[in-house]
Amino acid sequence: MLEHLTLHIGHPKTGTSSIQATFQQNAAVLGTAGVYYFDKNRNHHPIGRVFHGGSPTNPGRDKFDRGMWDLFWKEIEATKHPRALVTSEVFIRLTPAETKECIAKFHTVAKEVDVLLYVRHPISYASSAACQGVRSGKALAVSIAEPRVLPFRELIRRWSDAAGEDHFKVRPFDRAQMANGDVIDDILDTMGLLDLASRLKKVRSNEGLSVMGIHLLDRALNMYAPGRMLPLDSLRPFDAVGGPKYVLPEEALEKVREQSAPELAFLKEKYGIVLPEPRDVPSPPPNLDEETMNSLADVLFRMAQYTFDVDRSVPGRLLEMRSPFTARSDVEPHPLAPWFRRLGIWQSQRIGQSIIAGRYAKKAGKQG
Repeated sequence: MLEHLTLHIGHPKTGTSSIQATFQQNAAVLGTAGVYYFDKNRNHHPIGRVFHGGSPTNPGRDKFDRGMWDLFWKEIEATKHPRALVTSEVFIRLTPAETKECIAKFHTVAKEVDVLLYVRHPISYASSAACQGVRSGKALAVSIAEPRVLPFRELIRRWSDAAGEDHFKVRPFDRAQMANGDVIDDILDTMGLLDLASRLKKVRSNEGLSVMGIHLLDRALNMYAPGRMLPLDSLRPFDAVGGPKYVLPEEALEKVREQSAPELAFLKEKYGIVLPEPRDVPSPPPNLDEETMNSLADVLFRMAQYTFDVDRSVPGRLLEMRSPFTARSDVEPHPLAPWFRRLGIWQSQRIGQSIIAGRYAKKAGKQG
C-alpha cells in the first residue's frame, strides 16, 4: 500500500498539459525517487473521467477510459513505490459526491491522499482561456463579450471538504511565488523532491496563442468549421505563430476584475495568497487587411490539416513521421515500420513520398 498519494487537480490554464507531458516522459526518473506515475497515456484524463460518469455520445471514449483505468489501477495496486502522483484538470469537474468517491477510492491504495490545486490570477486566466476557447471552436468575440471567471471558492470548498483541510493545499500559479519560477519544480517542491528538477526533461505544451495566431485561427475555424471542435493536434501550427501573447480588450478585463474580486479576497483571507494583477496591455488587432488575413488563415489551416492527416496515414505510420508541431506521441507505428527503418532514412523517404504523393493525388482527383 502507498504511504502517500498526491492528487493534482489542474485548474485550467495552470500548466497542467506541460506538467502531464513532462511527468509522462520522466516517469522513470520519478520512479528513482520512489514515486509512481502512470505513463501509459499522455494525460490522466481517463482516470478523472471514470469518476465523472460516461459520455452518452462517445461510447468509444468510455471504453478507452475504462481500459486505461483498469491498467492504471492494476499498476498502482502492484507498485512497490511508497508514493504516487496523479494529475488532470478533469478532476475539477467532479460533483461533490464524485469528489468524495474519488478521495475514498484512492484511500484504498494510499494511507494518505493530499490534494494540490494551483490558482491563477483571473485576469491572466481569462486571456489564456480565450485562446483555449478558440482552439475548442468558440468564436473569439464570445470570449470577449463573456470572459470566463472560475469560482475558486466553490472548487476549494468542494475538495477541501472531501480531502480534509489538513490534506488540501492551494499554491499560487505565479512565477514570483513558485519554486524556481516553474510550476513543475513547484509540484516537486511540495512533495519534497525539488532536487529532482534538474534531472527532468521538461516539455512545454498548450501555451497561449500569439495575437496573430489567435486571430488567424479564429478566422480559419469560422471559414471551415464554425462552432465545431477539431482535434487540437490538427491546429498546432497556429500555436507556433510567433509574436506577443494575446491579451483580451480592456472592456473584457474590467468585467473579469469585477466578477473575480470576491474570489481574490477569499484566497487572501483563507490562505494568505495574493495574486498580483498582470500588467499585460490589451492586444490591438493585427495591422493587416482582410484579404491578407483571410488568405493566411486559409493557407495555414489547410497545411495544418494536411500534416495532421499525413501523421496518421499508413505512409506516415510506416515512416514514423511526426509533424514538428505535434504534441502527441500516441500514434501507433505501422507493423511494417521496423522494416522501413532498416532500409535507411533516405530510401524510406523516397518510398514514403511516392506513396503519399499517390494517395493525395487520388484524393484530390476524387474531390475534383
